Amino acid sequence: MAISNFSHPTEISFGLGAVAALQDLREQLVPGRALLVCDQALRDSATLQRVLRYAGAHVLFTGTAALPAQNEVLDGAELYVTEECQGIIAVGSAAAMELAKGIRLKVTHTLSLADYESSLGGAGRITADLPPLLAVPTLPGAASAVSPSLLVQLERNQRLVVITSPYLIPTAAVQDPELSLDLPPDALRLAALGGLAQNVDSYLSLGFHPIADGAALEGSRLIFAALPALQAHPWDLQALSSLIWGAILSAIATGKGPGVTQAIAHRLHRSYAVPYVIARVLLVAAGLHTQDPPTRDRIGILERHVAVGPLADALRAAVASKTRLRDWHVPESEMDLIAAASTNERVNSYHLEPGQVAALLRAAW
Repeated sequence: MAISNFSHPTEISFGLGAVAALQDLREQLVPGRALLVCDQALRDSATLQRVLRYAGAHVLFTGTAALPAQNEVLDGAELYVTEECQGIIAVGSAAAMELAKGIRLKVTHTLSLADYESSLGGAGRITADLPPLLAVPTLPGAASAVSPSLLVQLERNQRLVVITSPYLIPTAAVQDPELSLDLPPDALRLAALGGLAQNVDSYLSLGFHPIADGAALEGSRLIFAALPALQAHPWDLQALSSLIWGAILSAIATGKGPGVTQAIAHRLHRSYAVPYVIARVLLVAAGLHTQDPPTRDRIGILERHVAVGPLADALRAAVASKTRLRDWHVPESEMDLIAAASTNERVNSYHLEPGQVAALLRAAW
């Protein structure tokens, strides 16, 4: 597989061995020391050592949370300034990418993170005055490596905040399928499900965005097509490549917004330990039975494009086991409480009412 270069507008180097492109990108974009942000789980890994061969002078900062927290963002920004860094390299999962984006923002922007919240007009407060960010995802479903958004949890009330701006898109990304070869099969399966949920949710969401719709359709097809190969041979490089492109396309698909299930899935994860990706897939599948006629037409288009059907059954089959919220011990009696908490989060870009969210939860239960 030859290394290919694309612009999305992120400059993307893709292919087996593409990690070596980091060296040239580093020399071009980050002349001095870099802050290298990675997941705690990667700190002592062979995968990180491989990336470090091309990373140049750096200071290491590791994130510990599956979802970046405000205090980690502030600590990282302080380290960046103290060490006089001139750019950021993000290595690892979507959490590492999001943490790096938050640090990048706070290095040059002095308001609180809440002041940049998208639903409150925060995008207008973000300028192009940001240090360069090089993204090196090691999880093939890390769409955050090419997306304009970050999701962070505020410390005071644990509320989730979405911050979106075209200026937050990483300066360049290195997408090398070989960086995923040390991941366990379950991590790869969750990566596939995450990309699938985002693509399907975006395609079925409200709003007019033909480019996002096209990306979501093709991203869904690539991931569905890769699932059988991943189940038989989890480290199949062609299947991993399809996951990477499915994730990149899901980032384009978020142009319609984060989708209606994101906030609910995060609430289920934090309160009941349902894996975020699993919760989101189950919610998307449940929502397919509660759609109006125009959306049902879109479901038919999606089923024909990805050559699966019924779509809800295909999504649950991809989860394989524990395909209902009750299987994860989520109490049916608390659906209204979960719905109220979820709709208080401005992550819900479509402003669903608590009753609508509760109906969706019960359909997934």
